Amino acid sequence: MKKQLQIVYQEIISLENLFTAWQEFLPGKKHKKDVQEFSLRLTDNILQLHDELANFTYGNCPLGISHMDLWSKI
Repeated sequence: MKKQLQIVYQEIISLENLFTAWQEFLPGKKHKKDVQEFSLRLTDNILQLHDELANFTYGNCPLGISHMDLWSKI
């Protein structure tokens, strides 16, 4: 089961999926300053996000729960 979850997680954080998620997020938000700033370096930002998710170092987890804590329970 853990192996299956690892495969699913890798699919979720794939670059293709992250870019698709960005395109789905974008409508109606293109004029927001933070969205425009993120867009200026979109590829770099998506690559960084992917690396942080892959290495469980992404620091914006809700409720202060680390991704390592969540992953260890799977």
